[in-house]
Amino acid sequence: MTEQRKMKVACLELAKMLWKENPNQTYEEIRTHPVMRQYGNPSVFTPESFRNWAKNVSSEYAKKGGRRK
Repeated sequence: MTEQRKMKVACLELAKMLWKENPNQTYEEIRTHPVMRQYGNPSVFTPESFRNWAKNVSSEYAKKGGRRK
């Protein structure tokens, strides 16, 4: 597995943990979360690619479209 791929997998595992703790977070809130910045190196993802990669592990709240509260 390449270094880039390892970083992406680590980010997705952190994202899964963060959504489990608080499912009412958006993709952007997870991607910019302090824990993610410290351990996950979210710079390997653009916001669009993070959404595509994380759609299988995201919460139902994050998957809903439209304007956030």
